[in-house]
Amino acid sequence: MLFRILGDPDFLTSSQRVVAVKGKKMEFMGMLLLRSNETVSLDRIVEGVWGDRPPKSAVRNVRTYAWSLRNDLDREAHRLSCSPGGYRFSCDQSEFDLAIFQTLAADGLQAARAGNHEASLENLRRALLCWRGAPFGGVTLSQYLQAEVDWMTERRLSVFEALMDALLELGFHQEVVERAGREIVHSPLREGLHEKLVRSLVMSGRPSEALMAYRRAKGIFEAELGVEPGGSLRRSYEEIMSMTNGT
Repeated sequence: MLFRILGDPDFLTSSQRVVAVKGKKMEFMGMLLLRSNETVSLDRIVEGVWGDRPPKSAVRNVRTYAWSLRNDLDREAHRLSCSPGGYRFSCDQSEFDLAIFQTLAADGLQAARAGNHEASLENLRRALLCWRGAPFGGVTLSQYLQAEVDWMTERRLSVFEALMDALLELGFHQEVVERAGREIVHSPLREGLHEKLVRSLVMSGRPSEALMAYRRAKGIFEAELGVEPGGSLRRSYEEIMSMTNGT
């Protein structure tokens, strides 16, 4: 089986049947998947699904979600067990898309540190393919689950930037130009993305376009954050200026 939350939540049965999970039952399943193979207390589940203002029927609702999810699981219903301490969902790391993403990402980053950029590229590409969309389908969630989603999104962006580095190391400059440019539309305040775009243009021998990209990034940071670019993006700008001044 394969349980997925990196996009619209669902799971694939052993017969490849897709079972969608929505609403509060989705949040219940998400809480348990994020703590796979651990007993999650009923109080923690209620807080994770409803925050600090649960309905009076919260406990009864949780039991209803558990009953419904077991029905969805059919022959795999044994995965969801109940004890006096709470609920437990049995799931191997290879059956959960977030865990698969994490494993592939870690392998890719380790390969990059070892200088094996081909292996890094392969693993990071596969890691990002685990993402089909916004976690939990992008719906409004409780504060607890939203914090988990924020962490996942940040992790995805870090892995994406590492993928861009691997592509640059292997000379795939144009792919970085295209992909970093598209990602900036969704995360315009992510300085690392702008740095990858500027650097890829510099390495492609396109300093005038790189300078334009830097100025666009500078305008965004000044307008939205009241600061100028720093760190590696600033160094990329200085590299552009040294190239143009030398011509």
